[in-house]
Amino acid sequence: MALTKKVAIAAGTAGVVAAVGAVAAGLAFGGSGDDAKWPNPNPGTYAEEPTEAWSTQLPDPKAQVLFSTDSHLVLSVRSETGAPEQGTKLFGIKIDTGWMDWERTLAVSNCGEGIGRYEPGSSLVVCQDNRSKVISVVDPDNGSVIASHDFDQIYKADLIVDGETIYSCRATDHAVTLQAGSGISLDSKFSINIPVSGGSCQVDYDGTHVSAYSNMDNWVTVADLEGNITHQSFSTSATFLGDGTLMTYYFDKDEKELTDEFTIIDANGIYLRDRGDTPGKFLVLGREHSEVSVDENGNIRDRNGEILWNYSNRDDYLVVGSFDDVVVMHEDETRLRGYELTTGTPRWATSFTEFYPKGIIPEGIDLMNDFSAIPGRWRLRTDGDFLIIATGELVSGLDGRTGEVAWKKPVRGWIFQQHREYVFMVGDSRIRALRFG
Repeated sequence: MALTKKVAIAAGTAGVVAAVGAVAAGLAFGGSGDDAKWPNPNPGTYAEEPTEAWSTQLPDPKAQVLFSTDSHLVLSVRSETGAPEQGTKLFGIKIDTGWMDWERTLAVSNCGEGIGRYEPGSSLVVCQDNRSKVISVVDPDNGSVIASHDFDQIYKADLIVDGETIYSCRATDHAVTLQAGSGISLDSKFSINIPVSGGSCQVDYDGTHVSAYSNMDNWVTVADLEGNITHQSFSTSATFLGDGTLMTYYFDKDEKELTDEFTIIDANGIYLRDRGDTPGKFLVLGREHSEVSVDENGNIRDRNGEILWNYSNRDDYLVVGSFDDVVVMHEDETRLRGYELTTGTPRWATSFTEFYPKGIIPEGIDLMNDFSAIPGRWRLRTDGDFLIIATGELVSGLDGRTGEVAWKKPVRGWIFQQHREYVFMVGDSRIRALRFG
């Protein structure tokens, strides 16, 4: 791969995504590539106004959602003591009732931030002891510790949890091991030895394949969930884009820089297309339902990478996603606009005065006490047909195909988590469960 123009990043970056910019400068409704995945509901779930199923006190103002099971919403919060003494407090809230079902504190342990990633289908909480290097496995349905394993001998460097399986990579000075195994019994599903050195690795996962790679070196190994290697390279690295494809990149170790020549490949390593001059993941909200992405030049592309049309109004925007034959854009932080998917012809536009009770987006406010300007993923989600928009004082439903505001409900707070027919809101130190259907 030829070395061309470079993008400087700091040594020791946690991941490629952290080193790259967003596709647009606007408010990122869809979050970023580092966001935990959200389990999207079935299309049409948000068509009618929800009811408030329950409201309960937030157990800690800093609590974050790890994931949700069929029965529980699992929250975590780090203790106030300094690392490595810092521990984690876990909470289990019954999804259907809002009851605080269990609470557990794991001293000098980390169960959330920094432990890896929980997929929407996770059914285990994994906690790493900061001093003894032991991992404890917690049952999210009752908070009990159901397994404990020697961290040094089993999992090291990076973890991803999906169901009862832990995917991990362990790095030594001479090799990297990509593993998958049961978090409860430690029965190994597979173990792949990768002949690279360097002492670090990251693990990535898209639901059908898992990979080990380095963000500060040029190698990647991709395997299916049975442990069969489908792609391996020792000249470039790669990360999943989340739609069955990977973005390859080259890291100049002497300059500690990424080149700007990126390609898109499938899980078998087959070249699909060039990414362009700017690295980064396509920031498309509701990826599971979207058929489009946008590149750094404003080209709207289909899932095969073919250019459909060019979006010229690129000063401040974000592509939300596709809704049947309409692609929805968030523009200038003041409106949502729908365009014909294949031609770019404007179909509808909705001003945010429809959603903000005061008619304008407030400026210079205290986000901890006034939720109307909470940024990022907390403000808008989708079920593939309808958008739900949280403005701190209202939650509204909008048909992404027509732009019609279907309903409005006065609820203070922002979106905390989606799960099945529920949307959990947090505000005024409470969790509120909105139930659809």
